[in-house]
Amino acid sequence: MKKLQSFIIFEVIMILSFVCVPAIAEEKYDPMSEISLGELLNMEIITAGKKAEKVSEIPASVVIVTRKDIERYGYISLVEILENVPGLYVSDDLAYHTNVFGVRGFWTYESKNIIILVNGVKQTAPQMNNYVMSDVRVPVEAIDRIEVVRGPMSVMYGGGAFFGVINIITNNVSNLEHGSIASVSYGSENTKKFFARLAGVEDKFTYVMNVGLYDTDGPDEQLSKMTSLDSSQSPLAGVPQNTGGRLEENNKYLNFSGKYKDFYTNFSYNENESEEYFFFPSATDGYLARRQLMTFSSGYQKEISDTIKIDGKLTYATHNSHRFADYFHENYNGTEIIEGQSYEAELNLFADPLPELNIMFGLNYRSDHIDHMLHHPELGLNSFSWKLINDDNVNTTAIFTQVNYDLLDNLKIVAGLRGEQVEKYEVGWSQGPSENLEYTEIKGKYEQGDIEIIPRFAAIYSLNENNIFKLLYGKAINIPSFFQNSQQVQSGNENLEPEYIETFELNYIVSFPPKITTNLSIFRNTLDKLITRVHYFDDQGTYHSFSSNAGEMVTNGIEISTLFSMFQHFRLELSGTYQKTENQMEGFKDIDVAYSPNLLAYAKASYAVNMGKIGNGIFSMTVNYVDEMEPYWDNSPQDTDDPNSPVKGRVGEKVDSYFLLGCNMRLDNLFGKRGLYLNIRGSNLFDKDVMYPAGTNNAWADKGTIGPGRRFLANIGWKF
Repeated sequence: MKKLQSFIIFEVIMILSFVCVPAIAEEKYDPMSEISLGELLNMEIITAGKKAEKVSEIPASVVIVTRKDIERYGYISLVEILENVPGLYVSDDLAYHTNVFGVRGFWTYESKNIIILVNGVKQTAPQMNNYVMSDVRVPVEAIDRIEVVRGPMSVMYGGGAFFGVINIITNNVSNLEHGSIASVSYGSENTKKFFARLAGVEDKFTYVMNVGLYDTDGPDEQLSKMTSLDSSQSPLAGVPQNTGGRLEENNKYLNFSGKYKDFYTNFSYNENESEEYFFFPSATDGYLARRQLMTFSSGYQKEISDTIKIDGKLTYATHNSHRFADYFHENYNGTEIIEGQSYEAELNLFADPLPELNIMFGLNYRSDHIDHMLHHPELGLNSFSWKLINDDNVNTTAIFTQVNYDLLDNLKIVAGLRGEQVEKYEVGWSQGPSENLEYTEIKGKYEQGDIEIIPRFAAIYSLNENNIFKLLYGKAINIPSFFQNSQQVQSGNENLEPEYIETFELNYIVSFPPKITTNLSIFRNTLDKLITRVHYFDDQGTYHSFSSNAGEMVTNGIEISTLFSMFQHFRLELSGTYQKTENQMEGFKDIDVAYSPNLLAYAKASYAVNMGKIGNGIFSMTVNYVDEMEPYWDNSPQDTDDPNSPVKGRVGEKVDSYFLLGCNMRLDNLFGKRGLYLNIRGSNLFDKDVMYPAGTNNAWADKGTIGPGRRFLANIGWKF
């Protein structure tokens, strides 16, 4: 530990010395010069409109993370990249050993508030219609860029795009000079990584293949840091009192992209095996979860004429999750199996009938099949399953359009509309026989199959090329998942309706080339018909609890980001978000919203220098501040037999704000060897306690669940 602390102190001193001392006057090397600040507004992204568009003309607030950014700051993982994106913050209740991101003051266990794509392909877990980070462990070395489009995006992407879309791009071969990579990494918690990338062009065939392996022992912390319970109290009694060896994780990743003339294909496979705590602390080696997500997509893109282009794509995906419980004792027998298959077809047409008019028209069809089984005999769940009846599928059909019109030379109007419908389907619930239980079966239908109409509107005004105003309005929906509807059928309650959000945003981008660019957003989000748990006693004093579209929240916020390049070789980024979320649901109006920090702040600084024979160096620092957060508020009664019983209230303590400091040192062309590099990243250098608010999945952790402590990772690789 002392050696690690000495290393970290040394690296901090090195970074500060290179930032603070004058640059060598004759030095001209700057690896960050490939994009000037003034050029940021003219960068093109494909995620917002499913075609290449300039940032200055996109009807949304956008953050772009390039490969150079990733190398500059030395991010250890995709999660670390995203938690440094303005407006995003992370939490982890250890129940699924996966990080869930909150966006602009709103966080949900189900991870359904933002869509995640890899090369434009949805990474969906169909049972919950959500996007689980353990399914998307893309190695950072594979990422060419990340496009984060914030704001409702359901017009383009359908249900789930509440707060936007994250598109992780791994197939950019625009520069093949160093397109192939091989690297190995080692760091804290016995973390080991291997990565290989092969990219090339053969005649008219372009290809990229990424392979990554990851393994870590995970943190070793005392349970007493997370709970006020005594070690003799249930559920801590008789279980190991530390997390060491019980939160291990292993990941395998494969991605292949190819393009031949007008045809393209994308294949990705992610296999994650991790140990978790789920409802209870681990009795032996951790609650083991194995997850597999495979997606295969093939498409055809063609310019029919100078004014018409088509893009058609077929996608097949499988998602499997097998979980092996580790409750109570070593020989506990409990499993959960979820298996899903998805088929998706989409056809997009882009037309430019007039120079000032662009029209996009799309059709989308998706079909999901899901099976879900629980087997926990000691808990009275014997072959307990939800499934679709008669080989039924969850089928979703959508038609959508967007029109961009240049009303004036400096004023663009954007309007979009989507109609989306989930067909009715029949779902069944059954439980197998045991010693004291006969076989039971319940069938029911999801019949809420109305056509949902989703609009969007934007006005983009360019005062000049360096001052751009965007007035944005959008609506997005979350359609109830198969799992949520299955529970409704089981309990005999009415069908759930889609949740929805409406957002108004004013976005202003100003640039003072080549030194400063600032992005300011003022936003208001109104979320309604949120699916939440309702509790009440009827006139006879009988307690009832069920899911209902009863939730309503409002968030008002302001966000500002500024990028400075005031001195040669030195770059500074400062960002901050202030947001206030209020629960409008009856009985909650005076209760602070859980998992919703009021203030988020980010800072990044980097300095580039030529170190002669040693190599070309980049030294950087990252700072991340997340405000205090409240844990889950449980509105159920303490005594379900007493109509006058008070509610349970908070399941734990408020967690403190935290401040994370990270540093990175990167040396390219090490010792004069072209393409050879060394990267050393330190995270949470002050070893601050990061605690995430308690929730229903691990209510025993009333002090909160642990986040990452001080870590470092050394990476050596070769670009060729």
